[in-house]
This record gives sequence, C-alpha cells and structure tokens, in this order.
Amino acid sequence: MSLTLLRLIPVDPHLVPEPTRRQAGRDLLAGLVGDPSSVCDLIQEQVSLVDCGGNLERISCPRCGAPLTEEWWGEAMDAAHRTGFRELVVALPCCRGSCSLNDLHYDWPMGFARYVLEARDPGVNHLASDQLQRLEDALGCKLRIIWARY
Repeated sequence: MSLTLLRLIPVDPHLVPEPTRRQAGRDLLAGLVGDPSSVCDLIQEQVSLVDCGGNLERISCPRCGAPLTEEWWGEAMDAAHRTGFRELVVALPCCRGSCSLNDLHYDWPMGFARYVLEARDPGVNHLASDQLQRLEDALGCKLRIIWARY
C-alpha cells in the first residue's frame, strides 16, 4: 500500500512562520483535505531536503534546461550536506552558471525547507490556485507544493 503526502514548504528555505500563522495554516489545510487528523507541521533546526519520493522523474537546469545526472546531483547534495544545507548554491555542469539547489527544476517538485505543512493521504489530488493563495495568506509566505509518494 502506498503513502501519499501533500507537503507545503515556504519558497524561502529558512523561513518558519509564526505560531499563530502555523495554526491557521494547519486549520485551513485540514478543511481543504477533509481530515484534520491527517495534517501536521514540522519545524526542523536546519534546512533539509523535502523530497517527492517515488514521484521524481528528472532534474534539470533552470537556466538552460539541460538534464542533470543523478551522480552530479548526489555530489552537489553531499557538498551542501557538509555545510548543514546553509550553502545551497552550486556550479551547474551544463552552462557553467550557478544556481541554488532549491531552484533546480525538479519534475516532480521538491525543495529545501525548515518548515513543512503536511497532509497524509489527503482526500484531494490537487490544490486550486485560490486554495494555495489562501494557504499562503494564512502562513504569510509564498509556498511550494510537493506531492510525495512512498
């Protein structure tokens, strides 16, 4: 049996919303997915990867669109991990530009965050733009939606 997680993270990996905003976000997401017991939020001491599990199909350069190999990405992740994910900027192998690991094009989306708002096996398979906007307003920040499957 598979597990689906709907995860919402701030676009800014270091941002953690204030407690009242986090509660408002939890309450709103619980109403959107129809099961308050499936919703939780997590705050981590340091930035970490919030992955999409088995949904990941490819990673590509946001500058030139070239595919990035798993080997390159793994090495870049190892280097970022050694800094406690405080340094996410990497040199891109394709176009020699630089970019944050957070801004790579992940298909399906992933990202880095200290704060995660999550619904386990939500009763929905997408969030409409107005629902996302309401969650962003509640939490006071722009959000990235991550659908994870395990």
